[in-house]
Amino acid sequence: SVGRFDLVLFLGVLYHMRHPLLALERAAAVAGDMLILETHVDMLHCRRPAMAYYPGTEVLNDPTNWCGPNPPMVEALLRTAGFRKVKQIGRVLRRRRSPRVIFHAWR
Repeated sequence: SVGRFDLVLFLGVLYHMRHPLLALERAAAVAGDMLILETHVDMLHCRRPAMAYYPGTEVLNDPTNWCGPNPPMVEALLRTAGFRKVKQIGRVLRRRRSPRVIFHAWR
């Protein structure tokens, strides 16, 4: 047990998790009021919650990249993990890197 924290930063971690919902649930368990999440995203054309799965080195030739959720999926995962208010704060699109989003989530 590590306790609870007013603010938890979950930056650049989600897409490296083999079990992204479980990882978010564990981060939520120590988040008192707020969690800030930044992650790689994929499937931006899809309006429903969806997530790409990368079994190999499809993203930047990195075998530790497991998934690419779209923004609706990130929001759904955060709500499932126990956050009642979720807001997408920004989107960063890079030329040679993966597109990224930032979310704030409150209890």
